[in-house]
Amino acid sequence: MKFAAYSLVTQIGKSPLSNTYLASPTGQPEREVVIKVFHASCLGPGYEARDFLRDAAHLQQLTHPYLLPVLDADIEQRQPFVVGPYLPRGSLRDHLRTLSPSRFSVAHTLRLGIQIGQALNYCHTNDVLHSNLTPDNVLFVDDETVQLADFGLASLIDESVYDDPPLSQATAYRAPELLMSLVSRKSDQFSLGCLLYELLTGTLPAASSNPPLAPSRLAPYVPESFDAVLLKALAHEPMARYESIAQLVKALQAISIQDENISATRSYPQPRSGSSTTYPHTSITRSEPSQEGSLVFPFEPKASVSYRHMLSPLELEGLNGPGEPKEKQQFLEEPAAQKQTLPDMSLRKAQRTETLMPVLAADLPTKPRPSPARGGTESSQAPAATPKLSLRSRWLVPLLLTQLLLSVVVGVLAHYSLMSGSYLAWWAKPTVPAPTLTATAQQQIYTQATRGVPVLDDPLIGESENQWQTGLTDSQNPKDGCNFTGGVYQASLSNAPYFGSCMALATNFSNIAYQVEMSVIAGDGGGLVFRSNANAEYRFRVDASGYYDLAGAPPENIHYTRPVRAVHTGLNQWNLLTAVAKGSDLYLYVNKQLVMYCHDSSSSSGTIGVFVIDAGHPTTVQFRNAKVWEL
Repeated sequence: MKFAAYSLVTQIGKSPLSNTYLASPTGQPEREVVIKVFHASCLGPGYEARDFLRDAAHLQQLTHPYLLPVLDADIEQRQPFVVGPYLPRGSLRDHLRTLSPSRFSVAHTLRLGIQIGQALNYCHTNDVLHSNLTPDNVLFVDDETVQLADFGLASLIDESVYDDPPLSQATAYRAPELLMSLVSRKSDQFSLGCLLYELLTGTLPAASSNPPLAPSRLAPYVPESFDAVLLKALAHEPMARYESIAQLVKALQAISIQDENISATRSYPQPRSGSSTTYPHTSITRSEPSQEGSLVFPFEPKASVSYRHMLSPLELEGLNGPGEPKEKQQFLEEPAAQKQTLPDMSLRKAQRTETLMPVLAADLPTKPRPSPARGGTESSQAPAATPKLSLRSRWLVPLLLTQLLLSVVVGVLAHYSLMSGSYLAWWAKPTVPAPTLTATAQQQIYTQATRGVPVLDDPLIGESENQWQTGLTDSQNPKDGCNFTGGVYQASLSNAPYFGSCMALATNFSNIAYQVEMSVIAGDGGGLVFRSNANAEYRFRVDASGYYDLAGAPPENIHYTRPVRAVHTGLNQWNLLTAVAKGSDLYLYVNKQLVMYCHDSSSSSGTIGVFVIDAGHPTTVQFRNAKVWEL
């Protein structure tokens, strides 16, 4: 049976929305490949043919000795498909099933863990998450080498939800935050920790245990140094894990053990007549090739229409170091504290462009929401998102990757500065709701970050050692600026569309929880500035109508905005804003409720401040009770 440029030999996998076949390119029967064909319904509004081809082309650029390459991808008969090499030696899952007990030696586990970790690190440096790492998608190339498969494919249709019982255990490898729609590179790190734990002990870590039982308690030959590495990678809180996969790999490489003779601990099962062999990701069985006429191909046959020509105009980003396992320096250790230099005051008008990610219909008000300051005018019915500059999408997570993580942010201000607003946040899959946590889980993060005595506790009633900026700006309106008045710190702005920052010039923090109370007196909104330096900064905005976003400036701009119920809407309402920054993990709270989590390493340290945003109407915002806890 023919499909696109391939001859299908036998069906080796099936799920509700895809079929997997052993195949060969037309005219090359000696060359075996695996082709995964997705149902036409996988493409539609929000993710169309061009999106699939763009992400597939990005995926095809990835070249690494421990990654299974994507050989081809296209759309045939309205069905997207992906082609990869066929590796007959089987997966880690296959090998575990042949062992008694079902576990590998320490040396073998360590060797495989380093290879898988290097593959994941390469993906992460090129802005690709795996998101479904299990032993089923780690395949043996030869006696000493594995390759990571299905990176980016899992979330095309979230097939793992439909897997048969043998593969439903894939959920056991998923980081706890994925259940709350929060995703980052550290989610892959947790999955790798689960996989290595299973290879060492023959069992998965108990989901209810935090921390899980040390591997050496189940397998006494496991060294304590290995225990420490895995328990850190398996921490329930992302902030407690390694800063990056590269740091985890570095820790694995530092474990000193005697390299054992591992030939007896592995077998390479070959498919036999009547036997079943599991293939990666989908719940499938392999049998002897059937006759072409007996193939099951359930999707409606249509005239062959290839979309490959759509690839030519696509602009694809260059990759970081294809071909070799690569570890970026920024992934190996905490970014060095950036030199604190303050630029001259500047005044620049912001440019408005379309937001990258549409707000979900469920998140929008059922009828226009009038601005508290100006009634239900037509101009006030849209969320007052901060203007942004041109956008480069960094988290191109291939093939409908469920979440894209945010990339970078922003330049800073020295005086009370008025700069172009380009707002940044994580790029989530359109069908994923806003991150919600149970009150218990939310409180664990918030309480941990804000416990103890703050290193900065400023009521913002007047001048202090923190050197909050005061006075006028270069605005033409003499009322614009930052001033202490009536027992609060007030920022006003009447130039639209601009924002102005009021900085605490004597501060310089890195890992912190930063908290301020804010009230919009008139106009649009404002928020917190943190880790502000000469190269980048973060700005957490909340407006009077209940919308929030996280923002930055070039070189990377990703925009995300949505309403959140945690905000006390309207004018003269006080809201408690909190930003928790630990390494590259950023948690944003409104009134102690988590509204957003993202992973970004654009800025590691800098000053704190507040800001006011005028999105079309003169705005005045007041602040009080600034606190900082160092983490």
